[in-house]
Amino acid sequence: MYMDLGAQGHRGSKEHRGSKGQGRQGAVRRESYATSLSNLQSAICNLQSEIGRPPYRPTVLPLNILPMRQRFGLGYDAHTFGADRPLKLGGVEIDHTTGLTGHSDGDAVTHALIDALLGAAAMGDIGQLFPDTDPRWKGADSMKMLAEVKRRLTAASYFVFNVDITVVTEKPKIAPHAPAIREKLAVVLGVSVDAVSIKAKTNEKMDTVGRGKGLMVYAIASLGGA
Repeated sequence: MYMDLGAQGHRGSKEHRGSKGQGRQGAVRRESYATSLSNLQSAICNLQSEIGRPPYRPTVLPLNILPMRQRFGLGYDAHTFGADRPLKLGGVEIDHTTGLTGHSDGDAVTHALIDALLGAAAMGDIGQLFPDTDPRWKGADSMKMLAEVKRRLTAASYFVFNVDITVVTEKPKIAPHAPAIREKLAVVLGVSVDAVSIKAKTNEKMDTVGRGKGLMVYAIASLGGA
């Protein structure tokens, strides 16, 4: 804010100096925070090396995004088995007797994750962005849809902190495929594999999922931004 010259000039000069001082203090605080974070990360690496665990590889964030906003989103998807195509989850083809039904490729893991990411950014949902009434998305690769969501997040100055996914199904077993799914999703999201978690549960023979007729997926996404 500019002050009129004259009687208010001296006051304006003081306020200007005060504003510059506050700016310098903010920069010092951010640098101090970053130094403390770096020291903590180094301590974690040293401790993990001593106990024989793989070293922690943190994502280094630039100072100009501190302080930052953090947002969370929840996604859900469910499909029935019965499609005459390969079963694909998180971009990985899994050996199973049948694929999942759906307008695109039926990748319920990626669909739930897309909804979680869009929800965190308040950008609507997968049905709005990729409607099943649009023939362009008939049989579409869900990983390309995820890449488009990531592009929109980046354009809005968001980045992905981490995602956590739970698959509820009796069959197939998800654990043997979890490393490959994490790798695929991490590449598209532009994060390390450590930022992607996927796990599985059964439904203890209850309801349609418990009888092996389909599966459900829940996903949580955490976003950060300036």
